[in-house]
Amino acid sequence: RYKYSLSLLGSKLKIKLNTFSPSTYNSYVNDLNVFYNWCKEKGYDYKFKLKKKKLDKPLPKFFTHSDLETIFKYSKGVYKDIYNVLLQTGIRISELYVCHYKDGYICVPAEFAKSRRDRHIPVITDMEEIIERVQANKLHNRTIQKDLKKIVNRYDLGNKKSIHSFRHTFALYTLLENDITYVKWLLGHSELKTTMQYLNFDQDFVKKHLKLTAHKLPINMGSEDEKGERGYSSVGRALEWHSRGHS
Repeated sequence: RYKYSLSLLGSKLKIKLNTFSPSTYNSYVNDLNVFYNWCKEKGYDYKFKLKKKKLDKPLPKFFTHSDLETIFKYSKGVYKDIYNVLLQTGIRISELYVCHYKDGYICVPAEFAKSRRDRHIPVITDMEEIIERVQANKLHNRTIQKDLKKIVNRYDLGNKKSIHSFRHTFALYTLLENDITYVKWLLGHSELKTTMQYLNFDQDFVKKHLKLTAHKLPINMGSEDEKGERGYSSVGRALEWHSRGHS
């Protein structure tokens, strides 16, 4: 990407950049400004520093109850297990194959965490079996993303929803009944302002799609018997665990 950004340099730089969408424009401008700062450090000031375009903050892309029911109905095999883990833990897809289950927690080691701190997320006990199945059938991140995108597109769940939407969904449902500092800890954010972006959701969305109790995420993890026995996802269990006084 940096090579391509530098290839934009030339007499018609701004004309080239203006052919992109505002968000893509800002991405390339950021790359070019990094190069510009490097030039200044080396004593070459070419005075081409560019300003980013102002953008409206995008709303987080959540999955609704209906979206989740569709995803778990039409996903199969290890994909269903993967979506289950991502929804119930809020981990990033890059952490999927480096995390492990221990004593009721999904643990993300500091060396693999974006914040460079260990993270422990409380989950239901059968998550150990699910994690084992997922990690025994390792798939490339793009393969997982493509499978989800097929379902999203086929059933018109929203063209901007992606694998990262599971993390957004986990954050939203957890925020609705918990202190934001607890959610910050669960998500592994270094700063509270990063967690606060998940508060930037549309009120009409909440009224229309989140009528059920916030911590009850109905997902089809297995057979009807299994579903009835387990009840709801570990997002709810995590909240119940927290409400009993654990920190």
